[in-house]
Amino acid sequence: MNLDDACMYLNISPDDDDLNLDEINRNYNSKLKLYDPAKFSPDSPEHVKALHMRKNLHEAYNFLLDVHSQIYGSNNKSGNNNLFWKLAFVSSLVIILCFAVSAFLFYKYNNQTPTPSNNSNEYSQIMRELEQLRRMTQNQNQAPKPPQAPANYADLVERVMPSIVLIETDNAKGSGFFVSAKGDILTNFHVVSNAERIRVTTRDGKKFNARVKDYDSENDMALIAIESRSATPFLHISPVLPRQGEAVIAIGNPRGYDGTVSNGIISAFRENNKWVQFTAPISPGSSGGALINLQGQVVGMPTQYRTDGQNLNFAVAPTLLNNFFKNAQNNNISRPQRTARRNNNNVSLPNSRGFQGLRWGASFSSVERAINAELEPLDDSDVLFYTKKFYQAFNANIDVKICYSFNNYKLSGVMLAHQTNNRNINNVRNNLTRELTNLYGSPVRRGYDDDDNFICMWADSGLGILLTQNSEINTILIIFSPL
Repeated sequence: MNLDDACMYLNISPDDDDLNLDEINRNYNSKLKLYDPAKFSPDSPEHVKALHMRKNLHEAYNFLLDVHSQIYGSNNKSGNNNLFWKLAFVSSLVIILCFAVSAFLFYKYNNQTPTPSNNSNEYSQIMRELEQLRRMTQNQNQAPKPPQAPANYADLVERVMPSIVLIETDNAKGSGFFVSAKGDILTNFHVVSNAERIRVTTRDGKKFNARVKDYDSENDMALIAIESRSATPFLHISPVLPRQGEAVIAIGNPRGYDGTVSNGIISAFRENNKWVQFTAPISPGSSGGALINLQGQVVGMPTQYRTDGQNLNFAVAPTLLNNFFKNAQNNNISRPQRTARRNNNNVSLPNSRGFQGLRWGASFSSVERAINAELEPLDDSDVLFYTKKFYQAFNANIDVKICYSFNNYKLSGVMLAHQTNNRNINNVRNNLTRELTNLYGSPVRRGYDDDDNFICMWADSGLGILLTQNSEINTILIIFSPL
């Protein structure tokens, strides 16, 4: 029983500033008389409905008395309780009397069919009251709920904004948000990868140096921390996924414009709920910010978007964020993140001695000599080779086909192709993406194309690297070419 229901049963307006005890008692007694079970034949539908209505009236009366006592003090409550017990006693006597009369009439007229002709006036009154009861019940069931007021984003933003931070490194700018009072910050891995220095600016303008506590390059998550003398305001991560269609806001620092807010809804979930797709607009620099529901909980961390469509934005799911933070909050990484420096002219692919002398634009014969120094060709007439050596640098240990593209007999690209079964293709792709990220830094693009093929791109000192997954033929391609 709630206040609206109680007021409805006793015809009390819930919008009145004061609860009138006399009005409550008066309406309650009037309703009891209206729904007197003695007016109806025992065990008839009307008799059962009248008993049910009296039960609801009792609950509504007790509820309003309790509300009145909470508002106006215990004295009134005591008086109300006394009145309640008196009314309850009288009601009990009436009910007992009704049952006794009903039992007597049932026994006397057990084999007779009652007719309304003997008491036409009383029967008409009963039917009018039943019709009134039916209409009230129908209106109660069909009454639409009042529409919810639109979300007050201003109050929500004011509450959560102090937890959002600006992150600057020697080669990137991004966003982050506090997840603990001791200065832990969640952000994207690609925001802080290969950074020699990480600088955090809070909403009140204070600047701190930050250290990396742990990271997950595959799922693009990193936990960094600052040393603050005071407790930091922080956000709670939702323990469950948001609902599709739920309203959300994204807060971050797109293009360095700190504290930017955009709103949208949850569009869908991708890759077994690993990514949350949403419509709130984001831009470079929004990465690592917070996707927040109307309760102020983090339901995702924006990490990527597609430029070939509208409002196709993706965030790390809150379930992944929770698990990562739980395991990473007590860590303190001492190992440096791996990086690979590339010469602008040399192909210089990892763990491939025969490629070290190759240059983009080298002749076919030069490429052939370098290949033969490293690999055993399958067919001398084709520039197509098979090896396990190359991917040992990526810790994948998978067989690949290596192809070379030439433009006017000059080397213009190297392509690695690997075929696997449908069950393992995503695991292999994720492992290769993680290893390439460790070698070449954060991707410049990560997402899906119009044919739902996964694409990830890196750029490093004039070298372009493209990883793409074709699920239809269960093939992963990695293409190296000069920028």
